[in-house]
Amino acid sequence: MAVNDDDGESLQGMILLIPLFKTIQFFICACSVATCFGTSETAYTVQRYFLMLLVAAETVCRTAISCFFYLIANGWGVMRFDYDPLQATNCARFLGLAYLCHSAYFVTTGPFSIHLYLRAVLVVFYIYAALKVARATVKQLGVLHAHESFIRMTNMHAQFRPAIQLKRQMLRTNAVLAIIYCFAIIAGLNSHWG
Repeated sequence: MAVNDDDGESLQGMILLIPLFKTIQFFICACSVATCFGTSETAYTVQRYFLMLLVAAETVCRTAISCFFYLIANGWGVMRFDYDPLQATNCARFLGLAYLCHSAYFVTTGPFSIHLYLRAVLVVFYIYAALKVARATVKQLGVLHAHESFIRMTNMHAQFRPAIQLKRQMLRTNAVLAIIYCFAIIAGLNSHWG
């Protein structure tokens, strides 16, 4: 395990990206509403472009939030571990699936279209994501417990106790927020878009 100051800065940057994405999404939505009062062909075209921008912003935002929870659960920003190529490939697949499903979901409509199937895929994806985050968090808590035992054996426990408690609380909070986020998205898929 290596300690790197860049981890904290990159974690802070990731946390700041989420409100930035939501602000951009809000701005696009406001611009889209502002163009609704036009009745010309140009106004209609502009509305369609704003709708495409809104879909892209929502897709990127949901993918970034999923990425954030996934990376924290795997120890990024809490403890630094190197990803082997298989782990990096799995992370890329996980996020690629999130991006593709969301972008396809938002551009399809109609009761008899692929929209219903994509909704089911997204529900399964978010259940899987919640389970994956919970499993990774339990694994990281185990690693943290092993480090804590080693530190206790070397009589440095008093020095590192606040840091270990903070790391444990961060992991638990991240897991709870990720699971709440996943099930809130599932509830939104089933109620809002039905």
